[in-house]
Formats: sequence, C-alpha cells, structure tokens
Amino acid sequence: MLVELIQQDGNNRLTVSDLFSATYSDFKFYSYSGLFFNHLYEHDLTTLKSIIEQLKNSDIQAFDNIIATLKFDEELNQSFQNYLDQQINQLGQLNNPNSLTVDYDNLDIDNVDAIQTHFRQTRLGYRANCGVSSYRQFSRFSCRGVLSSPADDSQQPNYIQTWSLFNNHLNTIIQEAQNQNINNFNSMLCRIGKIHFQNNHYATADYHCDGPLPLTEQQEIDHLTQIRNDFELTRAANVNCEETEDTNNLIECQTSVSSRLMPNSTPNSELETQLQNLKENIENQVYAANPNLYNNFHCTINEPTRIYYNNQEHKYMHTPMICLLRY
Repeated sequence: MLVELIQQDGNNRLTVSDLFSATYSDFKFYSYSGLFFNHLYEHDLTTLKSIIEQLKNSDIQAFDNIIATLKFDEELNQSFQNYLDQQINQLGQLNNPNSLTVDYDNLDIDNVDAIQTHFRQTRLGYRANCGVSSYRQFSRFSCRGVLSSPADDSQQPNYIQTWSLFNNHLNTIIQEAQNQNINNFNSMLCRIGKIHFQNNHYATADYHCDGPLPLTEQQEIDHLTQIRNDFELTRAANVNCEETEDTNNLIECQTSVSSRLMPNSTPNSELETQLQNLKENIENQVYAANPNLYNNFHCTINEPTRIYYNNQEHKYMHTPMICLLRY
C-alpha cells in the first residue's frame, strides 16, 4: 500500500530533505518515512544504529546533528530514490504486512514449563529459561538466553556484521519453534539486547522471546520471590533482596558487579565502562522477565569502587550495586 501511494506521486516524490522537514500539516510523509527506515535497515544499518542510540541515550543535540547531516546528504537521497524505484518496479511481488490475531481460547500449551521444554528443542535456544511475564488475563511467557558469535582473532569488532548474525539467529529460533506446530509460537516476538565484544575475539548478547498463554489467569507469586528468582538468571552475584521496613511497596536488592580481568595497562575508565554495561545488562535481564512488574525498577552502582590486582599483571574493578523495585 505504501509503495502504491508513492507510485501515484509520479514526479512529485518527497526527497530526504522534504522528509526531515515535514510537519503534521501534511501526512504525505508517512508513506516515505516508513520506506526510508526500511531502506536504512536494508542498506545502511550503521546510520540506523546511530539514530537509535541517540534516542536511547536521550541525547537531543546528537540526534539533531545526525538528522541535520542526513537532511542535506545528496548521496543518501539518490540512494533512497533508487530504492523507491526498485520497490515500484517490483510492486506486483509485494505484500501488505499483517499481524496474526491470537486465538487465546485454542492455544496448544497452557503452562510455562511445557513452553520451556519445547523452546529448548531449538538449536540455539537449548539453554533458555522461560517464565511467565504477564499474569493477568492476557498472560504471556518470556524466554531468555544468550547468543554468542564464533571466536575470530583476525578482525576488529564489527557491530553490523554481528548484529546481522544475531538477527539471523533469532529468525532461526523463531522458525524452529514454529516448526514444532505449537500455535503459542506462531506470534512469538524476539529481540536482541546490547551487543558486547569480549576482548575483541567474540561477541555476546542477551535475547528475549515472548508469546501468548491462554486466557486463564496464571498463578502469581509474590513480588519478593519473583525478583529473587529473576535475579538468579542474571550475571549478578550474591544478591540479597528484601522488603524495606520504612517504605511500603519497595524492594531493595543488594549485590555487586565486577569487570573482566584485564592487563594492568588497561585504563580504569575502560573498567568503569564494563561495570556500567554490566549494570545495564542486569537491569534489562530483570525487566524482560516481567515488564509489567518491573516498570519502576532501576539499579545504581555505589561507591566505593575498588581495583584488585592479580599476579601483578592483571587487574579488575569491583563495586557494590543496589537495585530498587517500586510496585
């Protein structure tokens, strides 16, 4: 449908500059904006990644700078116009996207243990942990695991190549789950967390997949037990979670995080970055287990941060961390 609308514009098509100058007074840009981001997804993941990163970081100035650069990029505009020509030329082979309507009354599996058993039968999801991510009427399951790239000593980290690899891995998990002919998996959605490169040799990233459970309300466990269970599936060590005595509906979890063991010549700032990345990973892992419960959950790295030396050649950084859940 979007391509048909653009075809009807003939020689009056929008340019990239027009696209980034559009306002709500003219809705013509909707057709072009959808295809523009699809163009970036297929041909320029680096630019798309930069845009998304600034949005996630809430860096308004950096975001505006990127958009200003793209707006006057004639090479990008020509590439986009060529892409539109290609889509129009193959209009007869295109289909409109559609979303499946979940038939909650006729789902094949009604418990998360069986979901996990079948999910683990996929080649890449064999170590996944599954749980209930929503307990109310429209219950959902969530399966979590880690993706890894092959070790490679010959190349520097390549984010786009690794993202494409992990994206294909998720497609494989979805396809192999659906091949089991269990309709809970037909509308399952999966996503990749932040990609981390380990000493430039290989990469890892958390993944999360979720899908529907029947319209029966799942047996809900208390919040304290829930967060303790969810922390067990993270990289946090020796976690102690308790209800606070002076504040209602607040759970405090005390734990600690450590950087990797690195050569003594490694700048401390790099170790601090590792700790921040680990904190974000733990926050994301816990949140993904039950987004409804953890919509007001955050972690903070506390002082003192200490450096420990190993055999006079290597060191690592260690620090306490506190996580709070308000519910």
